[in-house]
Amino acid sequence: MKFRVFCFLVFLILFTSCAMAQQYIVEGRVPKKDKIFVIDYERVNIKIKDQSVQVSIEELLKNNSASDMEATLIFPIPPDAGISNFSMYINGKKVEGKIMDKDEASSIYENIVRQMKDPALLENIGKGLFRARIYPIPAHGETKIAINYSQLLVSDLGLCKFKLPLTAYSKDWPLKELTIGVELKSSIPVKSFYSPTHAISIKRNGDHNIHGGYETSHYDSDKDFLLYYSFSKEDFDLSLLTYRESKDEPGFFLLIASPGEELNKDKILPKDVIFVLDTSGSMFDEDKLIYAQKALKFCLSNLNPKDRFNIVNFSSGTDLYRDKLIESSEGNIKKAKEFIDNLKPLGGTNIDEALRVSLKQFSADKKPRYIVFLTDGLPTQGETDVDTILKNISKENKSGVRIFSFGLGSDVNTLLLDLMAEQNQGYTSYLEPGEEMEIAISSFFTKINYPVLSELSLDFGKIRVKDMYPRELQDLFKGSQLILLGRYTDTGHSAITMSGKVNGIKKDYVYEKTFPDNTTDNSFIPCLWATRK
Repeated sequence: MKFRVFCFLVFLILFTSCAMAQQYIVEGRVPKKDKIFVIDYERVNIKIKDQSVQVSIEELLKNNSASDMEATLIFPIPPDAGISNFSMYINGKKVEGKIMDKDEASSIYENIVRQMKDPALLENIGKGLFRARIYPIPAHGETKIAINYSQLLVSDLGLCKFKLPLTAYSKDWPLKELTIGVELKSSIPVKSFYSPTHAISIKRNGDHNIHGGYETSHYDSDKDFLLYYSFSKEDFDLSLLTYRESKDEPGFFLLIASPGEELNKDKILPKDVIFVLDTSGSMFDEDKLIYAQKALKFCLSNLNPKDRFNIVNFSSGTDLYRDKLIESSEGNIKKAKEFIDNLKPLGGTNIDEALRVSLKQFSADKKPRYIVFLTDGLPTQGETDVDTILKNISKENKSGVRIFSFGLGSDVNTLLLDLMAEQNQGYTSYLEPGEEMEIAISSFFTKINYPVLSELSLDFGKIRVKDMYPRELQDLFKGSQLILLGRYTDTGHSAITMSGKVNGIKKDYVYEKTFPDNTTDNSFIPCLWATRK
């Protein structure tokens, strides 16, 4: 049975004092849905312990009309789930619910309505279906509903799937607010934690505890909330999801590869990194340079012992802190921070020269090599054409340096930064409105500070694959994930080999996976693939 909680069938039934025993719809006089009835919020709390799930849901229904209203909620639960609690809050008063069969619930409910009492009955109408008839939702009042249920998730080779149905909410019945919180605790190290349907925030507290969150207003999506997570005692985990509706058409796949969070220090690769900081006059505005200086000092403090670094600051021209990369010793870090403190905002923005000078600092070393580029504006000095700047970077970047950019403010050239990251196997982050710059940049650097597998590649064995996105695979970092979408033509069992370099030495990780000739369990994958294409 499909798991579809809160599939609302809402009946706008108005009552009058002289006809309370009769339920009827006053046709032609019912206001528009968005005026009379509002689903104010749904707040979902999901607690997962290994494969056991406890779900708590609260909803607030508001009646904006001048008459009492009844609403009927019908929802199925999964076969292995059980409802532990159902209650209603009518104008602040809690009414504990009872679960009973269809005939008993209907008889009691009709009697309650005639007596104008507050019912809290959860009716089992068979085949896993439950119905709650909510009465009354008072005129110009509200009713809160709370439901708790539990279920046991199935592990498929270490991969678990959780589904919270939300497709009942539409443009006719949108949610004014939706909040989803997830806490996962696992006795086995968690590798991947991913929602293909919703952009969730993720906070890892080691390998065994993860928090995820999603919040939005006016939710009217047609997507259920899906969450996948995998656990493994190995250093790396690889999960595979597939979708193939017809044998006559290539199938779709979603691959997730993840290292652990709690890796030993000897698993972290030493890296070379150059911090390229915009010190043009516009960085004076809103104290952007001051915050960027603080964030850059944070980055220096968190370099790993075997890392090397340098600093390039630029405005109309370019200045090097040192003429070559230096060790991240305590003394070198201290002097570099003093250099950063003395930087002043002045002049134009010569992005082209700054990046070419920075790239010349790197040699064809076995280490991961990164540029962390911070700017708040458009190129105004030297070469300013985006295509030419990108060509110049490509010419200079012979050693495969990854470029990670952080855009500050609203005037930044997002096209340049995005293409620069895409063409140089990095990624771009931007300061969000109201976000503290120091925190945002620090978080940005933390993501790339712990590389564990560089020069990544995948071999699918006897399975032919095509149209994979992203086309270029990035390095894997501690706590990060590789998410790869593509299509497959062959079917059956095959070994997928993930290869990469650890301290310049190639390592292979082999995973046995199956590409079925027909499966429709993961219908979201084609849409995800199309958006990445």
